[in-house]
Amino acid sequence: MQKDWWQIENLEQLNCLLKALHPRGVREKALHKQLLKHMDHVSQACTREKTDSLFHNDKEQFVTKEMVEKWKPEKWAFSVDLAALRYLEALEQRVISASLQAKVRKCFQPLGITEGI
Repeated sequence: MQKDWWQIENLEQLNCLLKALHPRGVREKALHKQLLKHMDHVSQACTREKTDSLFHNDKEQFVTKEMVEKWKPEKWAFSVDLAALRYLEALEQRVISASLQAKVRKCFQPLGITEGI
């Protein structure tokens, strides 16, 4: 009944957890299935030392002002918009070139947007 993050420290705790999971519970059944599926990797992780880097993240992750200044949405927005336009133009060309028995087949000219704009 723990409501926080917890860690299994040895194989005995892992086996107790597997026995305690209710077979009719949706999430518990899925957890049991995944633990059994990856039992070799989970058991290896349980036998590692407490000082292993798997268990501890020594680097604190903070967003600094410099990181925010480097990432500018305006720089990425143009390239994303350009990629979406190119995809849409290619889709239009595929639809027009397909024989869909449409009476009106007007071929649109691509906008010709380049990177340098």
